[in-house]
Amino acid sequence: MGNKVSNLMNKYDSRYGELDAGKSEKFVKSFIISSIVVCLILGGIISIIIAAIHAGLVDKVIDVVKPTDTPTPSA
Repeated sequence: MGNKVSNLMNKYDSRYGELDAGKSEKFVKSFIISSIVVCLILGGIISIIIAAIHAGLVDKVIDVVKPTDTPTPSA
């Protein structure tokens, strides 16, 4: 598999020119940082949802939005 990757990189280098080492390193650093930030945000959202489910808040919110007890009309 390593040989296939090497061949792809050689094809890229011959077509578009060699990547600038500084730009490539800067891109990798920014990509890693942005990936960590996205994972932290998604993890926070998921943990809030799990905590709400555990506390039973989801059922209360659903009851507020769509009440299960329908009032009887008075005549």
